[in-house]
Amino acid sequence: MTFFRRARYTGLTRVCVALVVLNADVHAGELTKFRLEPEADGYRMNVQGLILAPKAAVWRVLTDYAELNRISPRITESELVESNGAGISRVRTLNRLCFLAFCRDLRHVQLIRERTYGDFESDSVAAESDLSRGHARWRLESEGAATRLVIDFRFAMDSYAWVPSFVTHFVARSVLKEDAEALINGIEQASRHRKIRIEDERNGG
Repeated sequence: MTFFRRARYTGLTRVCVALVVLNADVHAGELTKFRLEPEADGYRMNVQGLILAPKAAVWRVLTDYAELNRISPRITESELVESNGAGISRVRTLNRLCFLAFCRDLRHVQLIRERTYGDFESDSVAAESDLSRGHARWRLESEGAATRLVIDFRFAMDSYAWVPSFVTHFVARSVLKEDAEALINGIEQASRHRKIRIEDERNGG
């Protein structure tokens, strides 16, 4: 093989390797299930997603309450108000919710209880939130090198007056599904960075 042929095949190999690495870097979490059902005074939403990161990394990301704005473009502010050190925390977030071109900033204060490792639930504090009712259960399940996230969320807003009447359930479902996909992707990206930090800690880095 001549020098030029060797150079040609070497260059091609490098391009292929670069494409494989690039594809790994842009891997996105997968939304595997989304269901939104209307209830008497609100909605029930079930979300499931597969995240390519270990359970330990995902758990650290989801329980880093002061940095929740890193996992969703809808969360513009996040603050850990207080924690009793026994798995119960009070968390405040500001959420930018949009239906088509109509947007509103929603206050949300939650009491979060960590039930067991990989399992927590939250209740909205209605007096300090724009949700008149909100209860969520988050569960993590290991699946090989990945983690399955299951969210069951029941909620109701104080008022829908800001939402135009032509915004139907179908449109709401479409918007909330996009938000769920963005959330799964945001959790995966943050978890992959957290995984590297966990490995560095184990290696004494």
